[in-house]
Amino acid sequence: MSNQLGRSVQLVDLVSEVTSGVTPQAGSARYYTDEGYLFAKIDDLTAADGKTIESTFLQVKHAALQGTGLRLYPTGTILLSMYGTVGQVKVTTCELTGNQALAALLPPFRCDPSFLYHYLVWVRPYWDRSKAQTTQANINGTTVKSLPIRLPSSLEQRQIAETLDTLDDQISTLERIIRKFEQCRMGLIHDALREGDLDQVTPLGSLADVTAGVTLGSRLSGPGTVSRPYLRVANVQDGHLDLNEIKSVRVRQSDLHRFELKPGDVLMNEGGDADKLGRGAVWEGQIPGCLHQNHVFRVRCHLAKLIPQYLSLVSGSAHGKRYFLSASKQTTNLATINSRQIKQFPVPLCSLDRQLQIAETAAAITAKIETERSCLVKARLLKAGLMTDLLSGRIQVPQEVLA
Repeated sequence: MSNQLGRSVQLVDLVSEVTSGVTPQAGSARYYTDEGYLFAKIDDLTAADGKTIESTFLQVKHAALQGTGLRLYPTGTILLSMYGTVGQVKVTTCELTGNQALAALLPPFRCDPSFLYHYLVWVRPYWDRSKAQTTQANINGTTVKSLPIRLPSSLEQRQIAETLDTLDDQISTLERIIRKFEQCRMGLIHDALREGDLDQVTPLGSLADVTAGVTLGSRLSGPGTVSRPYLRVANVQDGHLDLNEIKSVRVRQSDLHRFELKPGDVLMNEGGDADKLGRGAVWEGQIPGCLHQNHVFRVRCHLAKLIPQYLSLVSGSAHGKRYFLSASKQTTNLATINSRQIKQFPVPLCSLDRQLQIAETAAAITAKIETERSCLVKARLLKAGLMTDLLSGRIQVPQEVLA
């Protein structure tokens, strides 16, 4: 019988060395190049998919290794972010170097390397209790070295690593499938907008009625008023609706016809992140009697000319993004548009039959994406639970998982 609880060691006892780098003078032609040694930063760890890091945004010359204290880390080095986004973990697939924000755990290791990787991913919340608050949240090399690790037997380490690697592979496969479907959906509307059968480009105001919703702040009560659920900016997301939290507002009953949503209405936010302006989400009547706030525009298509689902796809396309970015008023963090700019949105029109075909094909792809996303959520939950059970020593590796 193996020792289920294992023994406790410090991370420094399991690696050849814990080190970190420096940042050469930014933009210096003496140190940076387009074809040199990969130079890793926290952004590179965040951008990398999966377990490994294979590329970086910046590369440095040999002069940087000679003149700044940088050194090359061997393949298989585990990188751990210590500043800002603390606890990001990646494994290198080639020689590279890195800055002072990354702790480099150098091989060879005195434990299973994949086990150590998964353990570091699992204990990420631990750093929240260890980091010091300076100009930004961070930890240091001493904190990394002293991380306590429950180390089971070599066989258990390998079994745990294989189990979690298998789940990671399943998650990566699902993520790739979702990305491919998303690319397919984006390509569908891109190709449609380039087709030769597009008859004309028409301002949206000629194809739909655009109105703002109820203004909040009026404290109405008594006879002639009713309380109704309403959609606010937070409910209208990038191409979909988030209906987890719905608030209510009291309005005059005589105003209901102005603000009440109907199935097929396309909803667009007045303000928000610049890359999300104009992304239309279609209301399907999910909540009876629902209204919309004045910061959420309701676009009600003239169905003899424009299909709502087609408009939603066009507004979320590269064509739509370019228009709303150029038309919006932008501040440091937010951008805004008004009803006049929405009405001027140039909609490339094709026949109603073609619009319907495009919308139905996109809907079928979206349904597949949602199915795969559901599987992805379940896989991530399974991994999170199993990781805690295995790495804490609560249970041993289930043999059926390894089969």
